[in-house]
Amino acid sequence: MMHPLDQEIEATRKQILALEREKTQIQIHA
Repeated sequence: MMHPLDQEIEATRKQILALEREKTQIQIHA
């Protein structure tokens, strides 16, 4: 069985990855 927090962890991980991509793009454009 999945831990109830696993879904939250996955969602947060995806948000972090999205933010990392954004940060990288901003650094490239800077």
